[in-house]
Amino acid sequence: MAEARTNCELDPFESVLNLEEQFYSEGHDLGAADAAPAGRLEGRIFGLEKGFEKFFAMACLQGQSLVLASRLPRSLHTVGGDDIVNSKAQVPELVLPNLLNHARLKKHIEALYAFVETKSLSKENTEEAVAEFDDRFKRAEAKIKVIERIIGEKLSQDQYRESKLAGGNSFQQSEMKRVNNESIEDDTSLPVRR
Repeated sequence: MAEARTNCELDPFESVLNLEEQFYSEGHDLGAADAAPAGRLEGRIFGLEKGFEKFFAMACLQGQSLVLASRLPRSLHTVGGDDIVNSKAQVPELVLPNLLNHARLKKHIEALYAFVETKSLSKENTEEAVAEFDDRFKRAEAKIKVIERIIGEKLSQDQYRESKLAGGNSFQQSEMKRVNNESIEDDTSLPVRR
């Protein structure tokens, strides 16, 4: 052992040969020290963005449920004894076509409203609360599709959701499709020669 120490002390290039390992360990230590607070901040920002997106989508479904409830014939307008549409609101009344006078449709709209009602939605950041929120959101989307089939109208926001997931707005995407379809090499309109 003593001989090894004397060889290291006598070798002037030992510190130069270990320079790479020294810089690597210093860089690793500095990166780990900087990454901990930056990771927490980045994670918080990401969580806030995703939470906002989820609650915005749920609010859109809640708005659709209120519009559907307002389109029910007046005899079917109540849910569990309470009026779905707030009669105290000072909003000018818009004329929307009434939906079918159908008890099954009323039950589906009641169920949709129960899924998206904000008072009972948990705003906690726990696994159970997030799982319940996601489950209610999926069930509400499925209920919208059932209601669409009954009334024969397209209600879901699939086009909006797809454009947001793609990272652009729908105007930009439709403009890109229009430009791409007007290509000079687009020969789909030419008849096929045989």
